[in-house]
Amino acid sequence: MRIRLLTLLGLFSLLGVGLIAPRPALAAGVVGNGTAASCTNAAILNTIVNGGIVTFNCGANPVTIPITQTLQFQDWDTVIDGGNLVTLQGTSGVRIISFRTWGFNAARTLTLRNITLSGASISGAGENANGAALYVRNQSADFQNDLPTVILENVRFLNNTATLTTDPASPNEPYDFGGAAVYILGGVLNVTDSTFTNNITNGGAGGAIHVLGSNLRITNSTFNANSATRLGSNDPNTGFGGAIYVDGAIFRGGGNINITGSTFDTNAAVNQGGAMYVNLYGFRNEGLNITGSRFVENRVDDGVLGFGGAISGGGTGGAVRIRINSSVFQGNRANNDFQGGDGGAIAFPQIANVTIGNSTFYENQALINCSGTSNCFAGRGGALFLADGSARIINSTIRGNVAGWFGGAIIGSSALTLTSTLIVDNPQLNRGGGSNHDQQCTQTYASGGNNIQFPAGSTPCTPGIVIADPLLAAFDGNAFPLNPGSPAINAGNNEACAAAPISGLDQRGVTRPQGDACDVGSYEVIGVAPDLPVLLTPASGATGVSINPTFTWTAATGADRYQIIIRDRNRVAVYRKRITSTEAGCNLDTTCEYTVSDFALIRNRPYEWFVRSQNDFGVRRSLARFTFRTAP
Repeated sequence: MRIRLLTLLGLFSLLGVGLIAPRPALAAGVVGNGTAASCTNAAILNTIVNGGIVTFNCGANPVTIPITQTLQFQDWDTVIDGGNLVTLQGTSGVRIISFRTWGFNAARTLTLRNITLSGASISGAGENANGAALYVRNQSADFQNDLPTVILENVRFLNNTATLTTDPASPNEPYDFGGAAVYILGGVLNVTDSTFTNNITNGGAGGAIHVLGSNLRITNSTFNANSATRLGSNDPNTGFGGAIYVDGAIFRGGGNINITGSTFDTNAAVNQGGAMYVNLYGFRNEGLNITGSRFVENRVDDGVLGFGGAISGGGTGGAVRIRINSSVFQGNRANNDFQGGDGGAIAFPQIANVTIGNSTFYENQALINCSGTSNCFAGRGGALFLADGSARIINSTIRGNVAGWFGGAIIGSSALTLTSTLIVDNPQLNRGGGSNHDQQCTQTYASGGNNIQFPAGSTPCTPGIVIADPLLAAFDGNAFPLNPGSPAINAGNNEACAAAPISGLDQRGVTRPQGDACDVGSYEVIGVAPDLPVLLTPASGATGVSINPTFTWTAATGADRYQIIIRDRNRVAVYRKRITSTEAGCNLDTTCEYTVSDFALIRNRPYEWFVRSQNDFGVRRSLARFTFRTAP
């Protein structure tokens, strides 16, 4: 799909071979003399000319500095620290920052921290539509090793816009351009504790960030209301990645796109990937890794493709590695102008080897626009559309997702395996017909064991899957807790639970297992042993007790079963009985009661008795042992 990237990047080896320049020490520079008026575009340009650490002295109050001439960085390592008081305000037709590296000077670092880049607006053909706020391009002679690095720490990108006015000539396509907040080609981008809000790419790809042949690492950052829109005709090659667009990581080993602890909400794309579109090539273990992140109410609509309300993409020319762990996908939707959308949360229409663990999918929708039309083939996979390659879904919860046609939860290739996963109440609408649950999964997939489905429908998601209501509590914003008595408690696969990607943890980081086995789904009930039972009757020292005695004790909080033990004078157990709290009447009162009717004690003999309270997480024995004597 994007194999021309190889040709494009190969051209850079012909550009700008220069001498190796020594890397200078990071000198300090200060913009301004203590007043807001002294902090100007010109003052910044004068201060950054030799790189180093640049700070601002603009007074005690926040200051906005209009940028009418682009801040150019090239030869030196530079740090720009705004001290949480400085906004660089873009102006029409002017990029805020350009970081272009040449020759063997490419391995430079630009660090931005504690600063805001806002309101930049650029437009034009091709490169003129790239990176309104921050543009990074590596034109090194050694494209694989001399890599510029951009570090963003506590940076805010607000209301930046990039517009591709005309489609470029072949072999480039509109999806090669964009990135209203950041565009990077041939480098490394590390983002930490940063915010991207309302950045818009018109006619290109990547509403906030556009990555081409670069590594990307995002940690603890937020992407809100960014969008990749179409401009003019309904082009299937535009409007990818509402927040982020990726076309290939770096070529050398370890090329990865890593997202950790971040939130994507209400981002929108026209054709694919409401929050993120990632196309990779499989070079030396290249892959996408998402951990501990949230994708909420992102959407794809108004285009002709409609893949992946939150994430779309896969591999060009071969399968790539996709790992998604401990993440939540809620309320995302996929749609298009023609038929409908596929993969309400995630769609990989390209080939991919996907592993999803410890994740929750809730209220995602693959919508449909062709009710009753026989040749409509959309609205598939309310949560997941996994078209080609292999997939494993482990200890995850898929609940309340909706497909317009079929596959309320999942449509996937035959090489899909489900392990210790909950699939609950994911209806399909059958092209506008009545909602039902016949095909929460479009076929019966391979089983790694210990899966639960509810309701049954006509298609079991795996062979021998348990059909039972898992008694899920209300969604807590991240996962579905398990109510007491859930058949999912202690019903998981311990071997899969111990191995990666679960690694003995649940979605929240709670240790698994808490009981004898891991729980099914993304949530592990935290194990708490029951309270102690307190013995009541026969009281200690009682005489004349029936040979079929009735025992009473106080109900122990958290206990769902009890064990009664009677010992003779040699302290040998002559009777043991396990009973549920219901059998003992504990659910009706605070006192439990049980009569021994299946065994007779010997008359006129001494005995002692005690009770153990139990649940899935422990056993507690009554502190006392009461003695008694049977009647003559």
